[in-house]
Amino acid sequence: MRRNYLKIAFRNLIKNKFFTLLNLAGLGLAMAASLLLFQYISFEMSYDKFHERSADIYRTNIEFYKSGNRESESSLVSPIVGSLLTENFPEVEEMTRIVVLGPDGILSNKENATSIRNIYLGDSSFFNLFSFELKQGDKATMLSDPFKILIGEAEAKQLFGEADPIGKTVEINAKNLDGGAEFIVSGVFKDLPENSHLKPGVLISYPTLFQFVGHQFDRDWLWNQTYTYIKLNPQSDYKKLEQDFDKIVNQMNEADWGDKSYFWQYNFQPIESIHLNKTSGHEAEMGGSAYNIYFLSLLCIFILVIAYLNYINLSIVKSFQRSKEIGIRKVSGAFRYQLITQFLMEAFLLNILAIVLALIIIYFARPLFGEYFSVHFEALNFQNPSIWLIYLGFIVLLILGSAFYPALIISKFNPVKVLKGIGTQKGRRMGLKKMLTVFQFALSILFLIGTFVISTQLNYLQNRSLGFEIDQVLVVKPPKVYNYKHENDIEAFKQKGLQIAGIQSISGSNAIPGEEIFWYDNNISLKDSDFSGAFKMLTVDKDYFQHYNIDLINGRQFEKPTRDKWIINKSGAKLLGFENPEDIVGEFLTQGEIIGLVEDFHQESPKNAIQPTLFACGFVLNYYSVKIHGGKIKETLPQLEASYKTLFPGSPFEYFFLDEFFNRQYKLEKQFAGLFSIFSILVIFISCLGLMGLTAYSASLKTKEIGIRKVLGAKVSTILLMLSKDYFKLILLAFLIALPVANYILTEWLKNFAYRIEINWWLFALPGIIVLAIALISVFGQSIKAALRNPTESLRNE
Repeated sequence: MRRNYLKIAFRNLIKNKFFTLLNLAGLGLAMAASLLLFQYISFEMSYDKFHERSADIYRTNIEFYKSGNRESESSLVSPIVGSLLTENFPEVEEMTRIVVLGPDGILSNKENATSIRNIYLGDSSFFNLFSFELKQGDKATMLSDPFKILIGEAEAKQLFGEADPIGKTVEINAKNLDGGAEFIVSGVFKDLPENSHLKPGVLISYPTLFQFVGHQFDRDWLWNQTYTYIKLNPQSDYKKLEQDFDKIVNQMNEADWGDKSYFWQYNFQPIESIHLNKTSGHEAEMGGSAYNIYFLSLLCIFILVIAYLNYINLSIVKSFQRSKEIGIRKVSGAFRYQLITQFLMEAFLLNILAIVLALIIIYFARPLFGEYFSVHFEALNFQNPSIWLIYLGFIVLLILGSAFYPALIISKFNPVKVLKGIGTQKGRRMGLKKMLTVFQFALSILFLIGTFVISTQLNYLQNRSLGFEIDQVLVVKPPKVYNYKHENDIEAFKQKGLQIAGIQSISGSNAIPGEEIFWYDNNISLKDSDFSGAFKMLTVDKDYFQHYNIDLINGRQFEKPTRDKWIINKSGAKLLGFENPEDIVGEFLTQGEIIGLVEDFHQESPKNAIQPTLFACGFVLNYYSVKIHGGKIKETLPQLEASYKTLFPGSPFEYFFLDEFFNRQYKLEKQFAGLFSIFSILVIFISCLGLMGLTAYSASLKTKEIGIRKVLGAKVSTILLMLSKDYFKLILLAFLIALPVANYILTEWLKNFAYRIEINWWLFALPGIIVLAIALISVFGQSIKAALRNPTESLRNE
């Protein structure tokens, strides 16, 4: 019996090629797109969940308040925080602190050298919290003593080949080590998972820190330079712990400072939420966006829903054409459950073919998709099984629902009525068909409006005036090999560089545009003033503002490195209470004199508000930016490299272009906008596939009517209007439904940006017109066949 059902199902699918292909294309594309998208969503949501008991691990963040107003938040806290937590709260099972010693350096032994990124210092309890895999080393002792180091598997092979690296000596040369320092290799860790927000290149024992800065910072509340992580007892309430810990902190603040208007408090952020929820500054990695994942999840769901609504719609329509077949089967003695089984078999067979098509599409699309998101999708990511079970359950539910509903409708047909050709094409089922069509196109319009708004906002950010110039600027990293005459060599590099014909200017700074400034002070105030505010602090050289063409509004530039002269930006002057910012020049901070006022500029992306900033002039900077005359990069670069290598032998000449570096801040938005655009087009395409099927069916029902109208002199345009006017009304209704929903959702999304576009009428009207035009073209494509058909063909049996 089952074999017979299967044989009949195959015959019906082959017999109705047009509807079969429409359903296969819609379901196959939707499954492939949603599975690829879901894989990315699952990967983003899997960050840091590979750690054992990851749900019990938290990072400590600090919030700064002034006169009851929250001024800022940072993920860097004082080392004393970790000590107090372990000393006072038994529910804290483990605690570890991390200090980022530098972004890069050179790791070497006597024979070999390699560049490294992210030099971390970590407590001996590091591997009690984090489940990074070790290849060699004893967890209990490998980070317990000063000058011990863990290196990566790849670095161990580069330096030592197949030899055992444990106990061997290596040297790290980096800026924050004041040159080179030697370490004993105590462990080797395996390649780090991609879904980790912590990515140490090497891990140095935390006690090493005291060999450089002493123990005085270990109990200093103001030395906020450590990432502090804790693991709590599973039964603990971390919110209650926050409250209890703040009571201790407040007591100490009052005893030490006596200023109740200025205080700070701490919160504990679950490690699993860090990647997608950048709530604080000074993050260890750029991170993702919870809002983007939320929207992409909705997109993933709606693509599948639209495809299956399409399938239900076409199945119901097709059932009307098979009504006589069903009537004959019932008259011949077929039971209702047998009819349901037959149509379920057809539905499951079609879904299996759609799954096969989806897997073929995924096989070819996955490398491109992974490259687009800079993620390696070597295989499906099952690191988050609960998320995958939800997805698979949703797919099964859609398949069952889309199969059962049409089957139940078909099995209810009255054999007497259907054999007379009545009672199958009217009533609420036709109303349902229209409702499903409206819902499909409302979603299509909603997504296209979203595409327009997202793209317009991204374009606005990229074209907004930054307040400085980044074109034709090459950024050179300072030498990784340091020595006592480093400052003189850096100045010599600048002077030699300026002698190269293609170079216009050279300037140094501790952070370049497009990079977060890590140095900050939450208690900047004018001398003899009770008011203070939170400021970013940036060290630059004396040529910085002229180099970037940043407007000096009042005062003077720096003349030489100094510790008691400052330049402030306009936002900073306003924060300190100056209605006319120019008046601040000549005033004194507790740290020194303000000698100049500069125009605000976007140190970071225009996604974020401009921060109050103070500029100091100093030596030994992190970056040197070289402005090159237009069109002379190829000729200039070799000369600059030769000059660099002469002064800094042993240091690699590393550079990048500032505009590319700055624009990488838009990476998430670009990916999101691109993906949203592609999938919105896919949604419209799938909806139009269904519309083509519905139009073909409507035209077949009106074959004789069209023939009679043509005999009576009706024009082709009149017949096209007759066949398409109902769909025009449905799409217009879909637009009216999508309008308020899109306005609400996109207004909420835009609130994530400090600088944003106004939602204008054309951002709604144009997508609606586009969807309407595409839909009508789909309708006309099928309608025109019916309109051009010779009336004698449709009336030959009359």
